[in-house]
Amino acid sequence: MENLPPALRARVLRLNADLTLEELDPEPVVWLACDLLVAGADTPALCELAGESPTGLTLADAEPLVRRMLTELGVEPVDTVRAPRIVAHDIARRMISGSLAPEDGADELWSLWPYRDDMAEISALTGPLERWEDTPAEHRDEDALRAELLDVAEQVIRTVGCWPDSASGDGPLPSPGTGSATHEVSSIYQQQWPGGYGPPPPAYPPQGPPPGPPPGPPPSTRPLTAAKWTTFGIALLLLPLMGLWVRHGYDVLEDLRTLSALAGADSGDGKGLKGGDEAIAWWEFLVIVEWATLVAVVLLAIVAFVAGTGKAWARGVCTFLLLFPIGVIIFGVIDSGPDGLWGAAFLVPFGVLFALWWRPATTRAMRVKARKNPWPHHQQPMYYGR
Repeated sequence: MENLPPALRARVLRLNADLTLEELDPEPVVWLACDLLVAGADTPALCELAGESPTGLTLADAEPLVRRMLTELGVEPVDTVRAPRIVAHDIARRMISGSLAPEDGADELWSLWPYRDDMAEISALTGPLERWEDTPAEHRDEDALRAELLDVAEQVIRTVGCWPDSASGDGPLPSPGTGSATHEVSSIYQQQWPGGYGPPPPAYPPQGPPPGPPPGPPPSTRPLTAAKWTTFGIALLLLPLMGLWVRHGYDVLEDLRTLSALAGADSGDGKGLKGGDEAIAWWEFLVIVEWATLVAVVLLAIVAFVAGTGKAWARGVCTFLLLFPIGVIIFGVIDSGPDGLWGAAFLVPFGVLFALWWRPATTRAMRVKARKNPWPHHQQPMYYGR
């Protein structure tokens, strides 16, 4: 480890932290192994990892290989207290260097919310992230918000006090301006700097508490809970009504078939009044629509609970499923003519559900819920890859 370039050492330390937090991503592990071989490292597990397919290596196969590789490199495991601080330091450094957009880096830092007791700066992200999410792009002062997010990143660099100046990553925060560790950090900043969000910072500002008042609490999750249970309640009320509606469709079909046998398949006045086969085909189609709507209502009740855990895709599915009963109601009103306008009142509860799921308070609540489980793989690309 001591002979590796500083940038590679940083990537190995991040890999070590992700392994501790059970957030290993197999694909970038292979690229890191290849880079380590090029840099002169050579161990059995490292060679085996470098020979794996980046897209074919599974997590089950990667984890034991990574543990062996780190052991062979002399890297000691980090505990669950140190690991999130390593990740926070890495994200903040990339934000400041310009290799990670401030808004994306802040989103990754926010995923460290469960560890906020050790890193109060994470709570400071609440305000700027909310303003970024809730303000339309054309009215958003992106430069000012990015500056706020970069300020938080600098606070993280000042306070987490973690850098890989030893194999285990347990070295103290180096003093600014002196020593090889300071030069090492400064060198990595220069290597990572592509330009974009301001100049690279000095190696380390003085350590100390972040300025300003203490951060406030996170947004409430009550709006999300209200949307979830309201959706479930409405779906539960709709189920017996949908069952009766489907049963009514079958009764009409049975009556039509009986009448068709008596009156003939070609009956009807030819001016909109359906009879015989035409009427039967129409009601068979309606029964299919009724069944599809019934299934959509059942799925709506189920997916609402998934969306209640903060899954953004589940909220989108809920919205799509709402279109089934809404479409049926609108069709019924149009088909019934002026006498059926009263049926439009049934659109009200579905309009309420749309408002509950898509108001800004629910979006903020979903963000909090989603980040109680840190580092979802689809959000956070691992830095130890290329």
